[in-house]
Amino acid sequence: MKQTHILFDDPGHYPMHHPYPFKGSSPKFINALKDFLYTYAKKIKSLQIALYLFNNLELHHLFQELAQQGIEINVVSIPLEGYDNTSPQKILKEDGSEAFKDKKTKCDLANLIYKSFHKESNCYRLFLFPHTYIRSHRIKSFSRGKIPYSLHIKSLLIEFHSGEYMSGIFSSNLAVRDAIKHDTFILYPLNKNEVIAHVDFFRHLIENSIPVSEYEETSNVVNTAITIKKQGESSSVHFIAPFYWDSPEKAQQIILELIEKAQHRIWIVAQHISAYTYNIPLNYKVKTETNSKHSKKGFLYQVVQKGKIGLDIQCISQTYSGNQPTNGNFRQATNKHSFSQFTKAYRDIANASYFVNPKVHSKYIIVDDKVIVTTFNYTPTQFMYLPYVKIQAFDHIENLQYEGIFSEVGQMKILEKKSDCECFARNFEFLKTREETTQVI
Repeated sequence: MKQTHILFDDPGHYPMHHPYPFKGSSPKFINALKDFLYTYAKKIKSLQIALYLFNNLELHHLFQELAQQGIEINVVSIPLEGYDNTSPQKILKEDGSEAFKDKKTKCDLANLIYKSFHKESNCYRLFLFPHTYIRSHRIKSFSRGKIPYSLHIKSLLIEFHSGEYMSGIFSSNLAVRDAIKHDTFILYPLNKNEVIAHVDFFRHLIENSIPVSEYEETSNVVNTAITIKKQGESSSVHFIAPFYWDSPEKAQQIILELIEKAQHRIWIVAQHISAYTYNIPLNYKVKTETNSKHSKKGFLYQVVQKGKIGLDIQCISQTYSGNQPTNGNFRQATNKHSFSQFTKAYRDIANASYFVNPKVHSKYIIVDDKVIVTTFNYTPTQFMYLPYVKIQAFDHIENLQYEGIFSEVGQMKILEKKSDCECFARNFEFLKTREETTQVI
């Protein structure tokens, strides 16, 4: 129980005809979590879990069982309005049979879970974090809900009767009707300072959330009040959230400080990698009437500098834009200008490699013999905190105004054991050898 558990999921483990399992986008992680929680159920006092998408009935049934044994369970997720309600699909059990008579969307499945909480339960509760975030009047209608919700974290906290704690980070959403991808799950014991940071985070998240039984889906999703909190400090764990002032920028600073100390290698894996240079609108940052923007260098800028002095630099991502030696049909970067600046500088590094794999969803950075594991990608969006966003009208969305804080919700953990790092390094090398992986630089 006191050791760190590291798991990687691989779409190659599953039959090609079985794209949407009943156990969700990472059946391996669900099975491992079930085994752990069943094994230690009598020792567990409470479980806190924050999930961007909570539509996994296998997970829901697990929590119901544990709550019946007296374990206090709190789940925080987003309102139903934020779930994709398009493209219903067959959901299959492990034996290949259909789990439901009809096809289901992500929203259909979440609704089955959400409506069950309208019955009183003293041990098992669901809270909704309604905060949304945008920073540009040029955005177009979002595919899932009116505008995007900030809760992208996939994290859990286990409290034992002994007073010990463990925490878990998933790169996977664990969601049903998500495709299976290459993902990561770590479960690790907490030291004293880490306990304070974790307990504070989940308490502050719930304080800024609404019990599902009290939430009205017709509520105003674009102007959510946030109460700023003091963040618990830890050298190895960091949370980002709109209720922690400048926490996304502090996350990047922590990453940058490790990058600056790098002596041998920097290997990066994420669905999206583009935090090179970007602009911050000052009117949303310092509450002044100005059209000025502050140009900021992201941590990838320092990665490039390290590459220029001879360090081993490698990246694996779903995303690529720019000239390429193959005819691969890659997922395009949202900010093509910023990404092209990054790849142009990256190509000037003699010993740098960049690989594209459309099924990569893990999020980690190997720096020498340490690993930074996150629930978030490495784009400017994840590292920006704008407390004074106020948009009166949008170019592409009618009858919409927004006022609030631009910040996502996420978690970062630094693993410092060399054995843990070697585990991630093996996974990195494994990803490079997959059939669907293409080297573009």
